[in-house]
Amino acid sequence: MIQFYVDCRPSDNSGAASAVSYSITADRFRCILHTKYELYPCEWDVDSNAVIIPVATHPRHRIVKLIVENMIRDKRKAEQLAAAMCHVQELKRAIGIPSFMLAMELDISMLCRLGRRRTAEAYMSARNSFFAFSGRVDVDMCSIDSSLVRDYEMWLKSRGVTLNTISFYMRILRAVYNRAVSRGWCDQRHPFKDVYTGSEQTAKRALSLQGIRSIKCLPLSHALEWARDMFMFSFYTRGMSFVDMAHLLKTDLKFGVLSYQRRKTGQFISIKWEPCMERIVRKYESRSTGKYLLPILPAFGRMAPSTYRNRMCKVNRMLKVVGRMAGIERPLSMYVARHSWASIAKANDVPIAVISEAMGHDSERTTLIYLASFDNHRIDDANAAILNMLE
Repeated sequence: MIQFYVDCRPSDNSGAASAVSYSITADRFRCILHTKYELYPCEWDVDSNAVIIPVATHPRHRIVKLIVENMIRDKRKAEQLAAAMCHVQELKRAIGIPSFMLAMELDISMLCRLGRRRTAEAYMSARNSFFAFSGRVDVDMCSIDSSLVRDYEMWLKSRGVTLNTISFYMRILRAVYNRAVSRGWCDQRHPFKDVYTGSEQTAKRALSLQGIRSIKCLPLSHALEWARDMFMFSFYTRGMSFVDMAHLLKTDLKFGVLSYQRRKTGQFISIKWEPCMERIVRKYESRSTGKYLLPILPAFGRMAPSTYRNRMCKVNRMLKVVGRMAGIERPLSMYVARHSWASIAKANDVPIAVISEAMGHDSERTTLIYLASFDNHRIDDANAAILNMLE
């Protein structure tokens, strides 16, 4: 018979999180095990020695719920190991370690605290995908091996997921796993070494200068015109991302310079204010009655986390209509404005280092992903020029 007692003694630092500990007693041994799970005072009932799960809307709800599930799993493991008369050290290695899903939730929580909301959303996407693959069953850290990861890759391929998306998920899961290794939660077994984590060249998304002109001059209805103007504003501002556009403040524009901090990388960018930018802002001045420079987010009131994403989806839906009206074959989106600015700058011999800095990239390697290949006729012209030298 095994006795499994859970405790979470309050930290000396009032309000700080405390580690959960187990007192395990069986026929052959008794041990105290300090786990990697941490709970705040409001999440632990001292009188009944039980976890208090926050309400569903609380940021810690998923984490605490997973901690409870991990504790139930640990008790079951302890009973199995005790029945098998295992050594205390085997018990300590087997329980008290966050599961893979809990490790992911802890990383997502950390990213949210750091204000890296978009990166956190990427982790949530990878988490949901892996959770669907596992049949909505949590996975122990020690179960993350090459075989499981390869099965996940095949599962993604069977559902028609592109290689770049597979790589996107794998790199996130690998980062979570490597952080778990660095925290001493599991041994490094390199489970991701045999799956695809590269970058496949995607279809060209950039437009030529003529394509941009056709969009700019297209007569449109009011709603489509607004979407087109947001696209053009992005292009005018060196391919500013939609999330940065949405959060631009009126106070960011001073003395003919628009200055803002990229929400993705934290880099500060300054752009000379041009008449074409001013015309768009003036056009929607009556709709930008709050603190924001552009009429994308609500001017007043509390904004839900999904508001920005909903607006972006709406703009992209309307841009697809604009693109078809302009005779553009591939789907038009806000991302195309960013790619187009970089590719047109490259075609006009702007150095890659300058393009990289203008777009707020943290490396030139990132910039190269945006740059479309030179059109074949330019390569043919270059080849003809070289051949003419032989004449």
